[in-house]
Amino acid sequence: MIKRIFSLFVIAFFLGSTMHSAEAATISEQSRIIFGTLQYLDKNGRYLTIKRDNGGLENYYFQRHTLIINDKGAAGLSALIEGDRLRLQFTETGSSRIDKVEVLNEEKEIESIRKGKIHQLDALSGKIKLSDSSKYTHYSWGYQSYYNRNSTFQLSNDVLIYYGGQLLDSSQFRYYSKFDAFFVTSMSFTNEIVQRVIINRSSGKDLQEEITFLNEGQQFIELKSSGKVNFHEGTIFIRNNRIVDPVSIMKGDKAFIATDNIDGKLYASIVYITK
Repeated sequence: MIKRIFSLFVIAFFLGSTMHSAEAATISEQSRIIFGTLQYLDKNGRYLTIKRDNGGLENYYFQRHTLIINDKGAAGLSALIEGDRLRLQFTETGSSRIDKVEVLNEEKEIESIRKGKIHQLDALSGKIKLSDSSKYTHYSWGYQSYYNRNSTFQLSNDVLIYYGGQLLDSSQFRYYSKFDAFFVTSMSFTNEIVQRVIINRSSGKDLQEEITFLNEGQQFIELKSSGKVNFHEGTIFIRNNRIVDPVSIMKGDKAFIATDNIDGKLYASIVYITK
């Protein structure tokens, strides 16, 4: 009887130790993996900057043996594009030196940039109806024919809608009919789905210029000819047909900028990097 109890105790101890070891190994492995969105890739291939899922921006460094993988297999640095969703793996916990980069391709490419006057913004149906709608193409707004300038688009489930720099709650949508808005869409099967909307407070102007400086902390960019243009939390930055953070914008970038006039100051509604 005593031997049997002792045997059961040994088995239980062994199983518990095994499970604990497996759990510890899993935790250890997870602590060496980071998910985030690529915001900047050093031109010399030394490091990258990602926005982690917890919201923080971090730099991580390539090594000679760093492996880069996309959906086609092993790849080089050219496979990494700002706006890509990445999975970074490290040899040691807390290290900043990358062992492996996996491109997850979860970030959807932008299908179009559009603007129009809001006729109805309906949270219940999840749709936005517009008049005078137009699509950005080749550095200008291409208006639809007279009979096709009224458009309706489906909002994505996680759409973000800003009025200036203020994020709107769905209960506020109904107050913004007859306002001018810019928005970006992505494709879902055969339909364009609205991902981001920014509602202008007043009439701004369009600019097509070189960016000479960006101050992320004070939230403004300097343009070669037009000078200072502010931005805010609602500003939509687009690079490589993906929505990115301001940190992705670099000196020398050529950009199309749609602006809003807020209290006499120019604020960027959309910053689209063209080159």
